[in-house]
Amino acid sequence: MLDELQVEGSVLLNQDILPCLWRAPTDNDKGGGQNSYASKWKAALLDTLSFRTEHCSIQKLTDYGVHITTAYVGIPLKSGDDNLILCTIDVSYWIYGSGDVIIEYNINPRKDLPPLPRVGVEFHLDQSLDQVTWYGKGPFECYPDRKEAAYVGIYENNVEGMHVPYIVPGECSGRADVRWVAFRNKGGHGLFASIYGASPPMQMSASYYGTAELDRATHNHELVKGDNIEVLFCFHLIVCA
Repeated sequence: MLDELQVEGSVLLNQDILPCLWRAPTDNDKGGGQNSYASKWKAALLDTLSFRTEHCSIQKLTDYGVHITTAYVGIPLKSGDDNLILCTIDVSYWIYGSGDVIIEYNINPRKDLPPLPRVGVEFHLDQSLDQVTWYGKGPFECYPDRKEAAYVGIYENNVEGMHVPYIVPGECSGRADVRWVAFRNKGGHGLFASIYGASPPMQMSASYYGTAELDRATHNHELVKGDNIEVLFCFHLIVCA
C-alpha cells in the first residue's frame, strides 16, 4: 500500500489513499427532515463506513514497475456487525520506478442503499503543499449544480483560499471537471495527479478541515484546522445492471 510518499526527504503523503463514499452534508442535503438525503445516508450508516482489506497481491511487471491488486469491504462501525458489508471495492495499482502511480477503482455498493453522497478517493497531504494549480473549471467553487457558470482553464489558489466560509459548515471547496491538479510547496516540489486514459474529468477539493470536522461544527467559526490537508477526488458513478 502507499503508506508514505517522500520527495527530497520530506514526507508528502503519510497515509493510505482510501475509498471515500461520505461527505459532510450541506443545508440542502439536510432539508426535508427524515426524508432528507442526509437522514437517509445516516440511517444507512454511510457516515461511519470503515474499509477492511480482504485481499492484497503483488505481481512484478518489469524491473521498473509492479502491479498491486487489493480488495476492500466497506463496513459501518456503528452497526457492531463485522459481517454487514455495504460495498465491495476492487483496486489496482501500477507503480513505476519513474514515480508514476496509476490507480483504478471499481466500487460495487449494495443495491438497497440510497443514492451515495460521493464516489471517490481520499488522502492527506503535508500542510506545506498548500499551493494548488488545476486544469478544470474555476476559479470559484463549483459543483455539478453550478459548474455551467464556470470556465475551463488553468487556475491557481492556496488551500486557505479554496475554503468557502458558509455559516453552517458542510461540503465545500470543490472544483468541477478537473483534468489535472498539482499540490506544491513554496519550493515548487509536490504531488501531481491527473485523469488517465478514458477516465472522465473529476471533482477535486482540498481543505484544512476534514470531512468529520465539517460535519461536526455548526458554525464556521467553530471549525478547527487539522494537522494536514484533506484531498478528495470524486468521479462519476457508473451503474452496471
